[in-house]
Amino acid sequence: MILAITGYFIDRQYRLQECLIDFKRLEGQHAGPSLATILLAILDDMRITHKLFCVTTDAASNNIKMTQFLEQKLSEKGISWPAKERHIFCIDHVINLAVQAFLHALKALNTDVDSDDQNDGSDNENIEEAESFQATLQKLRILTKVYTLWSEM
Repeated sequence: MILAITGYFIDRQYRLQECLIDFKRLEGQHAGPSLATILLAILDDMRITHKLFCVTTDAASNNIKMTQFLEQKLSEKGISWPAKERHIFCIDHVINLAVQAFLHALKALNTDVDSDDQNDGSDNENIEEAESFQATLQKLRILTKVYTLWSEM
């Protein structure tokens, strides 16, 4: 597994800049504390720890733990960095999860219309599946609207 750390900043001419800060090959477990330790070491080496604003990751539990550990370690250095405010979940990953849930609900929907004359008590199950599908579709619509508005900014 590879850990890529990119930085975004505004230069003196007020232009958005992006740079690759470091690229690390990860060995062993990818637990939150070890990821935070690697990130902190890189930031410390570059003398930019105090400039850390936000961290964007997917919503994996190890990344959530990483930001919590990062908050603790930065606090020990006298830097206030509230993880709940500064950890941003990647919108593309969130949309991917929504689409996967949508497709899963679509596959789970019972579409066998030839069994209408057989009343085996599955009508309630079919109604629940349809409602689950509709709820998933509604969430996907909302995410699409939010993403469209966000991308137009």
